[in-house]
Amino acid sequence: MAMIKAGLTGNVKAYTAICGVLKTEEELKYKNNEIEKQRVEIEKLKSQIHGDQEEYESDGFMEALKASAETISEEGEEFIET
Repeated sequence: MAMIKAGLTGNVKAYTAICGVLKTEEELKYKNNEIEKQRVEIEKLKSQIHGDQEEYESDGFMEALKASAETISEEGEEFIET
């Protein structure tokens, strides 16, 4: 409080220090906003990835492909399992 009074009465150093603190506080608020936006975007992307993965796993394509590969292998063709 004393620094504010000094700044208001013409103390340039006190005024400059107060401005520095306020500027830093505004920068922190802005950075926190940006971080929060990035968190939201990351969560959105994660949900899209998990949603796509669930759809992919439930369609049975990989099982059908593996069964076809095993059939080819049984017929004498070379089969490389991954």
